[in-house]
Amino acid sequence: MDGINFFTFAPILAGLLTGIIGIVFIKKDAAGEDVDKGFSKNYFRLPYRKRMIINLVAYPLIIVTFFIIYLSFDLSPLLSLIASLILLISFFTELIYNYKRWKKYERKG
Repeated sequence: MDGINFFTFAPILAGLLTGIIGIVFIKKDAAGEDVDKGFSKNYFRLPYRKRMIINLVAYPLIIVTFFIIYLSFDLSPLLSLIASLILLISFFTELIYNYKRWKKYERKG
């Protein structure tokens, strides 16, 4: 065993830290109004328009992360295809959902 590879440990650490930070912010800012102007640490307090913008900005970073993981591990082509499809489907599902909700609330005024 030649030690822990950084590329093996980094995604696991990033996932754990993201989960912990997300739980802390959800619990801390759970009650409150949507923040249309200004800044909110809690993703779930943002209006759907801002959520959609965040998704569009974050998607290229997700693709770069996926390629780093793909190059770091010896994944089979089938596993890579399945992971790519899951990534694309989840992104477009969230994007369409946020867009529809944004337009719905925009019509309500």
